Amino acid sequence: MNKLIFVVVVAFLGSVSAKRVIGESLMGSHDNPKISAVVRVAEQRYNAEINSIDYYIVKTILKWEYVIFGAADYSIDVLFAQTDCKKPLKPNVLCEELPEGQKKKVRITAYVNTAREMETCTFKNI
Repeated sequence: MNKLIFVVVVAFLGSVSAKRVIGESLMGSHDNPKISAVVRVAEQRYNAEINSIDYYIVKTILKWEYVIFGAADYSIDVLFAQTDCKKPLKPNVLCEELPEGQKKKVRITAYVNTAREMETCTFKNI
């Protein structure tokens, strides 16, 4: 077998087994500004969608990954924490986590287009 073909096949199989797509794939530290921006918008959407009078904040980013190929697909696992704020949230109010409040592990799946607008954002309890 030609060495070049062998290298291409091995690289392809490696990418398939790792479930990667062509493009830039990043995983890592929780201080990534793109991840922080997605989490801020997702937090607002989460509170708009859940059936609760309580307001939740992202306490911890557990893990994340995103793939960029023009636009970006994000998968972010977070820990939401119940706060002392109620809906509707008033402007300029600082919400603090309730020490004994409910915690929810949630996977955020978001698609951000090339204009940096979040087109889709879904939530799944994990």
